[in-house]
Amino acid sequence: MHRQGWDLNGMKSHDYQIMMQDVLPNGMRHLMEKGCKTTIICVCHVFKRLCTKVVDPRLMVDLKKEVAHTLVLLKQEFPPFFI
Repeated sequence: MHRQGWDLNGMKSHDYQIMMQDVLPNGMRHLMEKGCKTTIICVCHVFKRLCTKVVDPRLMVDLKKEVAHTLVLLKQEFPPFFI
């Protein structure tokens, strides 16, 4: 029996990385509530900045602040996971 839709089994780790960093934030814009959607988009953005090939050390301070802000959002939106 053939399943309709995407088959995630044959994907490589780079494919999952692209899905998380680019496809997931764009695909969920109209699917979730604003708070949850914003939190997940922030997580995706942090991972995208962490996985760049070229890292500018001057931007690491901003990234540290963004990670802290994202953790606060995660604690607010998904409290049972962060107790």
